[in-house]
Formats: sequence, C-alpha cells, structure tokens
Amino acid sequence: MISKFIGQKMEAERKRSELSLEEVAKKIGLSRQTLSLVEKGERVIDSERLLRFAILVGRPISFFFEEKTLEVQLFFRAHSTQKITPALEVDLMERYRRYVELEEIIGIKSRGQLPQTVTLRSFSGEDQKRIEAIAKEERERLGMADAPIKSIFELLENHGVRILVFDFGDPDSVGSGVTCYHAESGPCVFVNGNRKIPAERRIFTAAHEYGHLIFHRDEFVDLHSFRYRKGVGKSKSPEEKISDFFAGVFLVPEERLRKVAPVGYRITPADVIYIKHIFNVSFKAILERLHQCSLINSQEKRNLYAWLGSRYKADEEPHPLDSDQLQVNKRFENLLRKAYESELISVNKVGELSGKSMSQVRDLVREWGKFGADA
Repeated sequence: MISKFIGQKMEAERKRSELSLEEVAKKIGLSRQTLSLVEKGERVIDSERLLRFAILVGRPISFFFEEKTLEVQLFFRAHSTQKITPALEVDLMERYRRYVELEEIIGIKSRGQLPQTVTLRSFSGEDQKRIEAIAKEERERLGMADAPIKSIFELLENHGVRILVFDFGDPDSVGSGVTCYHAESGPCVFVNGNRKIPAERRIFTAAHEYGHLIFHRDEFVDLHSFRYRKGVGKSKSPEEKISDFFAGVFLVPEERLRKVAPVGYRITPADVIYIKHIFNVSFKAILERLHQCSLINSQEKRNLYAWLGSRYKADEEPHPLDSDQLQVNKRFENLLRKAYESELISVNKVGELSGKSMSQVRDLVREWGKFGADA
C-alpha cells in the first residue's frame, strides 16, 4: 500500500533529521496523533503537507514515491563532526543520488576499476613504507609514474571516483572533505569549496579522501565505524594519519621531489614556493615531504614553519594557486550537457539534477549553446 510506503519513508527521514513527532507535526500543520498514523500507514497524507515535509527534511517530493533508494555511508573528515547537520547529510546524499541517476540516464554502467582495498589501521615506520609503496603502485596504475599531477580532480574522475566541489560550510565546523561509498554504485568525494579553504588544501583533501577509499573502504559498510572519528595534530586517529601520509606521497613523489629540490645549499622559502607550484600543493605539504625525504632537517623545518607563521595567517598560502584553474566538477557538467543535447532530459530535469534554479539553468543552457556555436 502506497500510504504505508510513504509513511515508512517519512518516519525514516524524520529520525534521520533528528526531529520529533511534535516538531514535524507543528511545522507541516498536523496533530501529533495524525502524523503518527501517517507514519504507520494508517492515514493518507495530502500532497500539500507532504511537500512541506519534503522541504523540511531536504528531499525532493519524488523521493517519497521511489521504491529504491541508495543506502550509502559517509566518512566525515571534520574537526567537529557533531556540527554536521542532518540537513547537510541529506544534501550530500541527494547530490550523490543525482550524479548516479545522471549516469544511468546516459547509460554509463561501469565507473572504472578502483584499486584493491588495503586494510591498514596503524601508522608505524613499517606502515609508512607500505603506504609509500602503495602510493607508487597507484601512480603507476593511473599512468602518472613520478610526474606532477596537473589536476587530481580530472585524474580521479577518469578512473572511477566521482568528485563534487562546492561550498558546504565553514571548514572549522564541517571539515574540508567527505567521502561516501556504495558497493554497487561506487564512490563520491565531496570537497569543500568554502572561500576560507585555499586551492592547495582542496587538492590535498581530494588525495586524502582517495586514501580512505584505498585503506578504509571496508568500513563504509558500518554506519558508526568511522562517522565520529576526528582530531587534529597529535590527536589525529591512525586512519587520518594514514590518509594524510598517503596524500603527501601520492601528490609529491620522492623521486621527482629530489629532481627539483635545490642541491648544495640550504633550502629557502623561495625554494619551497617554487616547488609547491610544481606539485600544486601547499607550502606546508612541501615542508613535510622535504623533511620526510631527509632533504631538510628538523631545525630547518621549524625555521621554515616559523617564517610562514610570521608572515601569513593560518588559512593563507604564500603565492597561492589560482582557484579558477582547478577545473572542478567538469565531468558532472559535461555529462549533464550531453544528456540535454542528446534530448535524454528536459530543461526542468537539468534543474533537478544540477540543483540549480530555473534562471541558473537557462543561463547554463545559453552558455552551452554559445559554446557549441563557437565550436
């Protein structure tokens, strides 16, 4: 019975959003008793109140009529995961669902082959050697050898990892990256595009989250296994240290670093800035790799950190990368355009899948038309 099906979904979404019966009933214009009967499937809810409920929990109204929905888990990388609201969680899941739906519309069945899962939970010296070997193997698998990665977003999306970059809040509250994974539909990495986050950090975040997909993919099947692990600095969990170390090695391979690092004199801040622009990573990431590869000693590392701290704020980068050159979200938009121009979807569907307003969609479609005419 459709009323029972809708009621079950409403109850699940209410609980997911951490709302009480009383709160929801008041907001959508029902009594607590009536809403309880709706959730049990013993009372039919009218379309107006169902729409109010859908808006309240951040779901499209069509969600409550779909027989199948993706059940995926999120790994939160945040300083304070408790501040990640149910509304944000629902938003991320909806973006994931729309991406998968777009691929299905176009007829994309295979997302490419993810690397084999490597279970690692500790971070000793031997573990670091293993991570270095895996990072090197992964670069080889992706056809990069020791070359600097021009765009990690494009690289990963071409090899089975969806990536969406958008502003989902203050990084001090919600973190810089989120990963979700579904065994059948594959992964999606969300990178926080908040203006407080430098382009260099977004690149590192993409590599960090990819590390979780390699080393911790098996834990995505358990809702509570990873969700509230957090920490910064020395309080970081081994899992976070593993992914951080992998990201550094993956983005800045030792063999190429040794080729570009100066030899015969002490490395200066200008040298670090030069090297960071070769690998498209942060000043701090280069310092860590230089130290890990014994190209600077501990005192030199401290001196370079002191130079950075005396001239720049915590969220600032010396000679930053240009955010406009990151080429983010291109695959999703390209698939969206392909579906529209192939007449597989309407203008309204473009809006639904992209989450854009109709005025934004009209601008986007006009841009596509102009681009096609110029071509």
